[in-house]
Amino acid sequence: MSFVDVRPYFRKVIKEADAKLVEWNDAFNEDNIPKTIIDKRCFHILVGKFKVVNIDQPRFIQFSGDATITLYYPAAKNLPQNVDDIIAKGQAIVERAMMAKNRVTQPSIKSVQVINFDPSPMSRSNDNAVRLTIDFSLVIVLELPTV
Repeated sequence: MSFVDVRPYFRKVIKEADAKLVEWNDAFNEDNIPKTIIDKRCFHILVGKFKVVNIDQPRFIQFSGDATITLYYPAAKNLPQNVDDIIAKGQAIVERAMMAKNRVTQPSIKSVQVINFDPSPMSRSNDNAVRLTIDFSLVIVLELPTV
């Protein structure tokens, strides 16, 4: 198992929180999500940079890194309950992502911590959609192959 476990891990957590959320599959760009996708309530996963924090040769290498999940909801006249809805959905995702039982079923992701939870309008000039950005800090351990 490796870094490629990060995106499926968060995808599973998000789908457990809300199976109806649609993934925006552009690997890096979230600025081009069409309104038709936002209207369905969507999410985007961005896997960030990882750095080595510990090497125990010949057994493993430990990395620290980050991942960002962004949820997009239509604002429907920017009503407070729409903001409350996206915050509640984000909280459900955070709770599931940080549960030890969700990590023990796979060998590489050893720690997940939330470091940022930021609801905001889609942009300063567009409050027709609500965006929630959740940043996570991760610890991944890669076991080295034995020769």
